[in-house]
Amino acid sequence: MDPTRPYHPETEPEAPAPAPVDADRALVLSCLAWPEWTSREASLSIGEPSHDFVLKLWNWIEASWLRRVSAVWTGESAGELPDRQTALERLRAMHVAASRLDLDRVHPSWLVRALREETPAVAAIAARHGPDATRAVARRALAGSAAPAAAPSAVRAEVVAWVLSLWTERLVGGRSETAADPPEIVAITQLSRMEALRLFRLWGFAKLVLAGAHPQRKRPRPREIERRKWIEAETAREPGSIRAMAQADVQAQAKSTALLPRKMALLGVLGLARLCKDSDPFRLRWALQHLPYPIAKHIRSTIPKKVDRKLYHEAHEALLLKLAWRRLNLEHRIKRPWPGSEVGQAQV
Repeated sequence: MDPTRPYHPETEPEAPAPAPVDADRALVLSCLAWPEWTSREASLSIGEPSHDFVLKLWNWIEASWLRRVSAVWTGESAGELPDRQTALERLRAMHVAASRLDLDRVHPSWLVRALREETPAVAAIAARHGPDATRAVARRALAGSAAPAAAPSAVRAEVVAWVLSLWTERLVGGRSETAADPPEIVAITQLSRMEALRLFRLWGFAKLVLAGAHPQRKRPRPREIERRKWIEAETAREPGSIRAMAQADVQAQAKSTALLPRKMALLGVLGLARLCKDSDPFRLRWALQHLPYPIAKHIRSTIPKKVDRKLYHEAHEALLLKLAWRRLNLEHRIKRPWPGSEVGQAQV
């Protein structure tokens, strides 16, 4: 799209736009809180060049971004538009959530990594003066390094304050509410590590079943038989493309020497990475901080830059995620219910 001229949806193809993210809501809130903003009553929609919002921003916003912002503005994702003061308060709340890090929501391995990249003096101050929850982590990060065992007792108070404020700068904050998060983000942030592992393995098991590649045991376990029959029944009317995708994934993994449980988990993680491709990058980073750093690093490195949509489609992976989650709910092996029906409308 040429940013120097207006976007005309009647003459240009409309690419699918991702769901609105926090940056889109922040832009709308900024407009609503702006004292000079005049037009609030009419809804914003693509193809209404007479609208005040479009007149001001039409030439500066890329088409897909304009569609996402339009969805927030018209209430498709935001509900009723707030007044100016409420918009300002919500904007401030979003800033506070994004700028403040909740260490209770960060896996200790991320903190260890952050401290090991700091100077010995900074790490020592964090180990001695940091919150109780992070002191043990800080000492672990110092183990085997050349850092002093304890920070100098004569460190000035303002230096300690600066260190405790900045040593986690490599990490990101975020709102803890997850009502608007997609299921793949909920899987990372709200399931226990064992529940997430079960989910990934069953996700991969479903791909093996669809590909016709799951090895037949001489004495198959009853649960395995029931799962296979259930998956085959639930996917019986799905298009052949979902089986082609499963076959391609299984074939790509054919040379792997990993044991079957690990292969299944990796197939599930691959599906998760595809679903996370279009996620809000800051929200995704916040979510991945809930996992051990090596696992999060693997997921992030697996996220594809480009996807062959003729073979791989997010809708297929989303279906397999839902099937695996629902099956584990039926088996009482995941406590949290499937979040698809619970994803509420996020406020602007």
